[in-house]
Amino acid sequence: MANGAGFESYGVDCGNRTRIWRRRECGPRLYVGNARELPFADATFDVTITGCLFPHIGVVGDSTTLAADGCLHRQQAASEMVRVTRTGGHMIMANPNRWCPLDLWHQGQMKHPDDLFRLHSPRERFLLSLSDYRTLFASCRSIKTLPVSGYWGFLQKGTHPKKRYLVPVVDTYFAFLSSWAGAWLRPTAFNPWLIVMATK
Repeated sequence: MANGAGFESYGVDCGNRTRIWRRRECGPRLYVGNARELPFADATFDVTITGCLFPHIGVVGDSTTLAADGCLHRQQAASEMVRVTRTGGHMIMANPNRWCPLDLWHQGQMKHPDDLFRLHSPRERFLLSLSDYRTLFASCRSIKTLPVSGYWGFLQKGTHPKKRYLVPVVDTYFAFLSSWAGAWLRPTAFNPWLIVMATK
């Protein structure tokens, strides 16, 4: 999509999605790799982006339990993003907000497939908060939250018999969080989805 819009873009995946790469127009720009060892030279990109990557780094299997060395693995991935981003460039990370007790996205970790959300403690180390990203990207010039409206299309939830009623409510609330009036709520427990931008 980004390449089609005129941006020279590359993607990295650990291998779970490689079976559908042949359907992509820019297959040669997709790499199998590890976020802790990115296959790019220093200062290659103006912008690097991850979508709900960091919660799944350093956990035990496909669980919500952070391994003993999980924080180290996350720091290695953050350092790699900084390394491949040019000075003055941006790193954008997104995931459910650790401070918000309602996780609407990790269906695999919910008790029942029809659950509307996964209830969790803010002390759980699976998800990340703005303060966690400030620690991981401490070498960067600035770190701030971004508007959340428009990030999610809720295509699956929009067709679910129970969850589809939640979609317009979440869309409206995300629009408020993306406004100047709601911006201060983005790092807090009142925002279920966190988008963070670090500037090198």
